[in-house]
Amino acid sequence: MISKPLSATPPAKAPETQVISQDRHTRVSKTETDQEVSLLVTVSPQGQLTDRPAVAPDGEQKPNTPAQAWAEVRNSTNPADFEKFLETYPKSRYASAARAKLSRMKQQQPAAPARLAVRANVEDAQVTVNGRNSGTTPVEMEVKPGSYKVRVSLEGYQDWNGQVDLAAGDDSTLSAVLPKKLAVATAAPAATPRQRSPEPVSEPDDEDIGRPPIRTAAPAPEPPAERSGQGSNCVRGNCQNGQGNYRYPDGSEYFGEFRNAKMHGQGTYLYAGRREKYIGGWSNGVINGEGTYYYRTGNRYQGQWRNGRKSGQGTYLYAGGEKYVGEFENDQPNGRGVYYYSNGDRYEGEWRNGSKNGQGILYEDGKRIVGEWRNDQKIQVTVEQ
Repeated sequence: MISKPLSATPPAKAPETQVISQDRHTRVSKTETDQEVSLLVTVSPQGQLTDRPAVAPDGEQKPNTPAQAWAEVRNSTNPADFEKFLETYPKSRYASAARAKLSRMKQQQPAAPARLAVRANVEDAQVTVNGRNSGTTPVEMEVKPGSYKVRVSLEGYQDWNGQVDLAAGDDSTLSAVLPKKLAVATAAPAATPRQRSPEPVSEPDDEDIGRPPIRTAAPAPEPPAERSGQGSNCVRGNCQNGQGNYRYPDGSEYFGEFRNAKMHGQGTYLYAGRREKYIGGWSNGVINGEGTYYYRTGNRYQGQWRNGRKSGQGTYLYAGGEKYVGEFENDQPNGRGVYYYSNGDRYEGEWRNGSKNGQGILYEDGKRIVGEWRNDQKIQVTVEQ
């Protein structure tokens, strides 16, 4: 008798239950075994079903639907939970709500600070970050994410300037190199002829030093009926109101426009014995407006005048070839201007009362001298080759 071995009977499949669908009042669950598949419908018309995930055979609770997963994470304060939900259910009806909540949480979450370190080739240099003193080199600090302007400075060295953009968690180190200043002068030697103030050369007999001896009013012309007489001062034309030629007792003459017997408008004044003249504007017997004054030395000024004095923009040219171009006030260079020396050097900068005062640049002997002047003397300058 031949006997056949009995085949082993496979173990019965453990029941598996999962939620197929669920809303606020109805839940449909499916239970599956080797023998059958059954459905269970749970209805709660008066209340709301709790979101309860299916229970696996090993007792571990696992969500089986987007609704169950959303119920687990929707009140979470951990952004990672929402990121995981979106990774698992990117197209579920809860995805937009998950993205909105994740975005709000990231906005409310404080950004991680950034770290900024500043080093330099010299120690104890002052570090300024966005205009605020931040210590001396070497220095390290924590800052908020953003853009920062950094300046490193030390006396005797040229400043270093830099900028850095930092994101949350960045760690950045700036290395500043401050070159030594080539030369720093606190006082200048006695001014050379090329450093003199470009004020007009005054003549020994000038009563008003520094400006031409302009007469402020012409003597009243004689009545027109006597113009042709022996003692007439109005040589020709209308010296009351109009165009005329008036000759003064000292031999000086005025050719031009008159109003109310005063020089007014455009005219030319010739100074007898001085070999000087003025051509330009007049107002009520006084030089005003644009005009040019020719000195007997060969110098001349052309530019703006106010009440008989150089005021405004103008150019003073010396007979030797030097000149000043810039602003005048009360007959002197005041404001900004450029002085050109006959050897090709020049000074560009600020003036006060005819002297270099303030910030300026002197181009001299191929060097560029930048800094501050006071009364034509260098106070603190940097010499650049």
